[in-house]
Amino acid sequence: MADPSEAREREGEIDRPRILVAHDLAMYAESLATILPELRPDLRVHLLGPEELEVLVQALSHAIVICRRLTAVVATHSSGWILFHPDGENVLVVGGNGRSYRIEKPQLVDVLDAVDALISQ
Repeated sequence: MADPSEAREREGEIDRPRILVAHDLAMYAESLATILPELRPDLRVHLLGPEELEVLVQALSHAIVICRRLTAVVATHSSGWILFHPDGENVLVVGGNGRSYRIEKPQLVDVLDAVDALISQ
């Protein structure tokens, strides 16, 4: 017989927002994948290579994606996306549900605010 506490833990895991970090600049990707769960322990953060992103975003429903380039697959299958320094620009582009906005010269707090906003939409 299954332990009820394990079942509750698995149920709680399902409710935790999932973040897929797939930036082609490893320094950015690894830093974000490390700091996000420290500052937002309720998140499930997965570090992956950009080449894995399209397959995983389709398989893992309702994930928020942090990447460098937006693809049609990410736009269609994610619950929101954050472009971190796209095309080498010092900007953050946040989008989901057909809307997007830019933040010039983003700081870590801007990434956290963007994640929080996408989770709450």
